[in-house]
Amino acid sequence: MNEVNRLQILQDVVDNRLTTRLAALRLNITDRHCRRLLECYAYRRSKN
Repeated sequence: MNEVNRLQILQDVVDNRLTTRLAALRLNITDRHCRRLLECYAYRRSKN
């Protein structure tokens, strides 16, 4: 899985096309880790 795919999955969660649980399964990580990634993703998007 490359970074572009990972970002697309996170963006799908932000756009309410995926749940964090389903995104975590696709990324092969835990739901908690997925929520942490989303927090960082949202923070970095708000800074730009």
